[in-house]
Amino acid sequence: AKAAALLERQLTLARTRAHSTALQAFGSSRFHAVADHVAVLASEVPLSGTAEDLGLLADQAEAALAEAVAALP
Repeated sequence: AKAAALLERQLTLARTRAHSTALQAFGSSRFHAVADHVAVLASEVPLSGTAEDLGLLADQAEAALAEAVAALP
């Protein structure tokens, strides 16, 4: 249980850092939704799996990201 809690905390910290870095890279808060979406997608990647599994997830992530970008003003 302690290991799971520690791993979850580390993943949350990494997701927060990735989100902040993405916002800084974009230079504007109006891209906040894209940065949120990318951070969430990155956190949903399984820690193990076959190449086919990861390929399908990558395709789904790319489609979701393209949708989010298209929805930007």
